[in-house]
Amino acid sequence: MPTIEMPVPVFAIVGRSGSGKTKFIESLIPELRSRGLRVAYVKHCHKGFSLNHREKDSGRVSEAGAEVVVLVSPERTATIERRGNTLSELVKELASKADIVVAEGFKAEPIQKIEVFRSELGGSLVCGSDPNLLAVISDEAVAIDLPTFGSEKAKEVVDFLEAAIMGKNELEAEVELEVDGSPVEMKGFVKSVISETVIAIVSTLRGVGEPIEIKLRIKKGKGGGKA
Repeated sequence: MPTIEMPVPVFAIVGRSGSGKTKFIESLIPELRSRGLRVAYVKHCHKGFSLNHREKDSGRVSEAGAEVVVLVSPERTATIERRGNTLSELVKELASKADIVVAEGFKAEPIQKIEVFRSELGGSLVCGSDPNLLAVISDEAVAIDLPTFGSEKAKEVVDFLEAAIMGKNELEAEVELEVDGSPVEMKGFVKSVISETVIAIVSTLRGVGEPIEIKLRIKKGKGGGKA
């Protein structure tokens, strides 16, 4: 089954129960965030779940039949809805909040996947015949013609993902920023937003065509400062 199109890059970490999927995701997310990416995480709970303890107020209200329960603190917000959802629907909702979605499970979904494999659990790769399988995470040799990374290689895996699903490679646009003569370091996501926005605008100008290099200089006018 071909990979379905999503509004933001999505990939799933799959594998047998106990293979270390969640542990690997825990190492993957900080590496993604270090590159300026906002990360959303979606876990497939095929046996169902409950975040509301019946002895708590929110749990009792949920049990009473509330369609939506929202828990809010100064730092976090949790929303629990009395409905299921498809991965595609969830990604559409998350697209404005995240630059990439990391899914755990969803092995039957037609999305790109990385499988975490441990031979001591028995059997072969869960998604070995899936054409959407991109790579394998294993600390031992695996008989498959795909890239294989050790469980401690989160950086290398993100490098691979940038080329495989985020469209980043050696031809990615170079972006440099100076403010008042001093260079400003930018994360990958910020560079991407600036380059894509400027290129898109400049390309609409008459006679420009497809630019190879763009130089943009902005100097605030005398009235540009704060009063």
